[in-house]
Amino acid sequence: MNRAAKYIFSVVLLLIPAACFAGQFEFSGYAKSFVHYQHSNIASSDSWTLTNPWALKLSYVPREYLSFNLTYVISPHWNSPAVLFDEPGLSVAGQNRFKDLDARIWPEASDDPKKLSLWHNLDRAYVRISANWVDLYLGRQPIAWGSARFANPTDIVAPYGFRELDTEDRIGVDAARVNIPLGQMSEIGLGFIAGKDFDMENSTLYLRPKFYLMKTDLALVLMEFKKNRLYGIDISRSLGGAGVWMEAGYIDFEETSENALRLSVGADYKLSDKTYAFGEYHFNGFGELNASDYTKNYLKQAYSEKAVYLMAQNYLTLGFNYQLTPLINSGTQPIVNLDDISVVLNQQFEYNLTQNSYLSYGFFKGLGKGTDKTLTGLIQIGSEFGSYPDIYYLSYRKYF
Repeated sequence: MNRAAKYIFSVVLLLIPAACFAGQFEFSGYAKSFVHYQHSNIASSDSWTLTNPWALKLSYVPREYLSFNLTYVISPHWNSPAVLFDEPGLSVAGQNRFKDLDARIWPEASDDPKKLSLWHNLDRAYVRISANWVDLYLGRQPIAWGSARFANPTDIVAPYGFRELDTEDRIGVDAARVNIPLGQMSEIGLGFIAGKDFDMENSTLYLRPKFYLMKTDLALVLMEFKKNRLYGIDISRSLGGAGVWMEAGYIDFEETSENALRLSVGADYKLSDKTYAFGEYHFNGFGELNASDYTKNYLKQAYSEKAVYLMAQNYLTLGFNYQLTPLINSGTQPIVNLDDISVVLNQQFEYNLTQNSYLSYGFFKGLGKGTDKTLTGLIQIGSEFGSYPDIYYLSYRKYF
């Protein structure tokens, strides 16, 4: 089984560049630049970071039912003060790749902190085969589920945190996916997501049927990942001019006997031609009710597996998007931790410079009781968002 899977993925990786030379193909990409300043109340922890991801995307479609897709990203980084690069891992998505490039090109392993570094990522390398009765996706590809806006309980393959600056493209994972259409807007999805070396203990199997019933989108998720299980449901529909959703996931960690429910319920509404708003409540059953107990989370498998990142149990978020001018857009999203009464404010302004270029400014500001040090030197967390450092960023994006 493992040998067959390795052979298939190797063939896909070889066919994609070969196919590009066999005929015409589409060429696109982007150049982005993110400058962000991070300020913390803890002394000597302020920092500047400049990140420049540049992506090249190739797509070759020899037939209507067949396409090859490749995306390669290279990214120079600059950090001040200098940092020590001790792990080359890309992110949680790297746990769902059977084999990968070393994410850092330069510098090589060193005990000395460095300000400059160069990284790269083979982010897409997959083939799509479509027929009347099936769609097959094989290779490195994006996988993202869920209708919730703030926290997606069923999306644990390669999720983004809410303070991630570049979330336009989900990081690719190595997978074989099959979608079988059942009719209009209904299908059965099943797949295999490869872990390191195709070891089944590191891999994921899932079944995700999706239906359209009584003007309602309904998706069910059954997943086994690293000997753990996820049971999920995602419901969304239009109600009285508003969009409403409910997404829930119950995770059962077999090894540690940890299990809990995560739930997101929300609604969105277009208030006017220029204003859009949404609200969402999120329950995190793995979290703690008291800030003094947040350190317990670091011992839980849900957090070490990076399936969960929020510390408390109850959250409320409100989002507002307003078109200030035809070229300037404003977005505001306060997130409230209802258990320790802390808030993180996310504010962004975006200016459409040209047809394919954008300039953005924004910040994440934490409000709440901060972090203190006890007489013994231990760190005591006062609140979740009050302990977060403030982040101010400026970005430029150019697409071609």
